[in-house]
Amino acid sequence: MYLEIKELEARVGTFKLGPVSFSIEKGDVLAILGPSGSGKSTLLRAICGLIPSTGSVILNGVDMSHFQPHLRRMAMMFQEYALFPHMNTFKNISFPLTVKKVKKDEIDGKVKKRAREIDGGLEESLSFMPKNLPEGLKQATAFARETVREFDILMLDEPFSRLDAYQKQFVRADLKKNLLNLGKTYILVVSDVLDALAISNRMMIMIDGKVVQDDLSMNVYQHPKTLDVAILTSPLGLNVVRDLFGAPSGKILAFRPDAIFESESGTEFEIISIDPINAKYSLFHLKNGNVEIMAYLKNNSKKVGERLRVDLNHDKSWTY
Repeated sequence: MYLEIKELEARVGTFKLGPVSFSIEKGDVLAILGPSGSGKSTLLRAICGLIPSTGSVILNGVDMSHFQPHLRRMAMMFQEYALFPHMNTFKNISFPLTVKKVKKDEIDGKVKKRAREIDGGLEESLSFMPKNLPEGLKQATAFARETVREFDILMLDEPFSRLDAYQKQFVRADLKKNLLNLGKTYILVVSDVLDALAISNRMMIMIDGKVVQDDLSMNVYQHPKTLDVAILTSPLGLNVVRDLFGAPSGKILAFRPDAIFESESGTEFEIISIDPINAKYSLFHLKNGNVEIMAYLKNNSKKVGERLRVDLNHDKSWTY
């Protein structure tokens, strides 16, 4: 294994992280997903050595647990970007090289090369101050600063949290391209499962400071081990029912809205509200007695108050 985390524990105030154990291969992109306060960012800081911890952080066979942060060959891109407001883009990117007293000509070449590789207008913005940069270029500047120097693992803490939905679709694509171009190993903290699925090949779910599931990203999405994981990985919400659609006695049946389909032989529901998603599909809120569910269905001129019959694709459901 390229990175091995063994029984890692840390405390921040009253919060306790761990023990956390996991490993990733070289070239993996691991996305860490969890609710607010689950310890995702704390875990990154503990791995980098930015907060005191116990346990082992083994990188490429070397135990880094007692190394100072700057000796661990790990780069960290913070959620708030942490750009120096009094420095232009060039100086922000070159800062790690300047601190190491790299020669001026070498710094100039490395910064311009990295800006050119990242593209997206960064090369043309090297003279701009951070306050004059859009969010996407601020992130690109922070990314360039952390990757212009030598590193083995890059950690990104909530790289999309400062972006609106429109900005994110472009920035996420650019970031994925840049990650692939560098060909390194990455750990990202994200709050949206769609970000994890778009960028990562591995996904780890954290709740209350502990890892509850760790697998290939699509495996986690398609086979959530617990109800909490199912909720976290369902961007359109999760339906939870009893005594409906053949739910086993004493158990709950959980499924996402896209597991529901219209069927003449299905259960009858009343449409109580409709939330358009795109030109073809809407999120329908349906009611049968005291049971309410959400269904991702084609619009087909349906109206609130109408009734329709739906059934469940049991291959897309889980029993807990």
